[in-house]
Amino acid sequence: GVLPPKEELWRPRRVGGALAGQRVVAMDSGYVLWLARTDQGQVYSCDTQDDGYAGTLPNERLPNQAGELGRTASAVGQAALLPGLVPIPGDERAVSIAAGRQHGLAVTEGGRVYSWGHGGALLGRSGDRMRVSLVDSAFEGRPAKFVAAGEYFSLAATSEAVFGFGGNGYHMGGIGQATGEIARPRRTLGQLSDGSWEILSLQAGYQHVMAIARPKSEAPPPQSAPPHHRHDPATSAQRQAEAAAAAATVAAVVVPPAVKHPTRPRPLIRHARRAPQPHSTALGPISPVAYLAQQSLPPSEQPAAVWAKWTPSARHDAIVATSPDIFRGLPAAFDPAYKNPCWQQNGKLRCVPYFQILGVSKCGTTDLYHRLAKHPELVESVNKGPHFWDECQWPPNGMCTVPPTGDWEGYVGLFDKAAAQIQTHRSAITGEASSNTFTASEVYLRGHDPKRNNPAGVTIAELIREAQPYTRLVVIFRDPVERYFSAFNYYRDRTKPAPTAADFHQRVTEEVRQWESCVAGLGVRDCVRRFTPQQLVKGMYVEFLHDWLRHFPRHQLLFLRNEDYAAATRAHMEAVFTFLGMRDPAPAEWAQIMQMDRRNAQKKEAMLPETRRVLEEFYAPFNERLAQALGDVRFAWPKAT
Repeated sequence: GVLPPKEELWRPRRVGGALAGQRVVAMDSGYVLWLARTDQGQVYSCDTQDDGYAGTLPNERLPNQAGELGRTASAVGQAALLPGLVPIPGDERAVSIAAGRQHGLAVTEGGRVYSWGHGGALLGRSGDRMRVSLVDSAFEGRPAKFVAAGEYFSLAATSEAVFGFGGNGYHMGGIGQATGEIARPRRTLGQLSDGSWEILSLQAGYQHVMAIARPKSEAPPPQSAPPHHRHDPATSAQRQAEAAAAAATVAAVVVPPAVKHPTRPRPLIRHARRAPQPHSTALGPISPVAYLAQQSLPPSEQPAAVWAKWTPSARHDAIVATSPDIFRGLPAAFDPAYKNPCWQQNGKLRCVPYFQILGVSKCGTTDLYHRLAKHPELVESVNKGPHFWDECQWPPNGMCTVPPTGDWEGYVGLFDKAAAQIQTHRSAITGEASSNTFTASEVYLRGHDPKRNNPAGVTIAELIREAQPYTRLVVIFRDPVERYFSAFNYYRDRTKPAPTAADFHQRVTEEVRQWESCVAGLGVRDCVRRFTPQQLVKGMYVEFLHDWLRHFPRHQLLFLRNEDYAAATRAHMEAVFTFLGMRDPAPAEWAQIMQMDRRNAQKKEAMLPETRRVLEEFYAPFNERLAQALGDVRFAWPKAT
């Protein structure tokens, strides 16, 4: 409870307080806290306050500042510097504990993982960071056995797989080349991913991970404990690991400290002098369907169930302040009789979208939506793309595509006709496809001047997550060079002759120069947020991606590539149907889906080779970071594909 003088800190001292008389069988130390586990499976926490330097730093943190102790009333003032019991829900017994920089983890003998502290993706869940709560993962149906915590990331392991979540800037999550934040536990890749290894122990360092494992084929047969030995579930996993460690294989995920963070923007250089990327011609053909299976998992819960247990985020009040009409109009509960989120209001069934196609414009969103609409279980809305989230201002002024005023009631009204059909077809769903939603996050929010009613910097992704946490999100990307060229021709002045390839080259030259001038003065982030030149910026997909990954679990997002969609349309439609939990179409239904003409197709003069070179060099750094974030080189658009 009281730190000794600095000159006495070298002396080991016995820990007392609530741990006095307890038999401690495991401990772990983080930066501002340590955890202890007793032979009865209880977890105790204690603060050090200042990044683990035992009270020697001049600027101490507030007690339990990040909720790292997992206890509230008993973790204030000096009490935070004394061991205190961490309340595990249901009084479950812990079998493994882990302390990170400012967060804690525990796995119970029932195989459930609980987290607390710091907040964000490293908790593997939403909800109050100050309270011990269940991590949002079933770990593929197997009980968890171990947990480990690094600085800003977490891990859990079953008997045969390791799952990472949280920060992933140095690949600590083990999910491949992607470096984006892992919002919910995700199975690691590599040697330990095929289920043939038995995980015996797990440990995390500052930015790396190690596991002790052995081939299942070498595991000894299970033995019964001697009759006189009392089986203690709280320590059985530990004894098993110790008994097998000598014969085990060690698997490690290590990134040297010298590796630079791959998601940081590269310095902008003059495009005319930029050398071609080495990988652009070295890659062979990429399968147009190989990336679909791991993404297109059906939903595990329906919206009514998700909404029933949803816990508002810590920023709930700030989010509500940007759109009070939405939160006044949301129901307390959805009717579980319907697959789609629907409720009764004044004797009338009201419904909101089950899914959204977020964009990107000129990447095939319209074609995808109308093919989806041919499925008997999908009911179209009045307006395919109302642009409510990015364009309809609050307070409303009527100038958007959600009549009459652009408020939440008008948005819900767009789905009233769909609700009438859903009422008699309870497995049916509805959705929308506003093609600018993806690229508007962190740029617009309910209007074109987000600072007007958004001092807290709430984003579209954050708002949708708070209002519709169950929603399934589909994003389709296209080579940004082709997307930009298509947008140039689509949004032209129709009262004038069709533009020529030379006109497009002039536009590219002007807008690249405009962008570089902006970046020289303000930097990439601020220039992206200015959204000018708009069509050039929209192709910088990675600049918008991380906000969506920050607020939504990865399994609720399906990322497609237009070129693959065009090459294998049926396989992509199958993936989307699965992702949305829809039944397989009958042969006659498939015929209708596949016989559709491509939507919004255009005839235009070919792009000049020199124009293509400029744009390919311009977008290359953004594409490479997108491929890294999604863990798939196809999103770098290598020339061989």
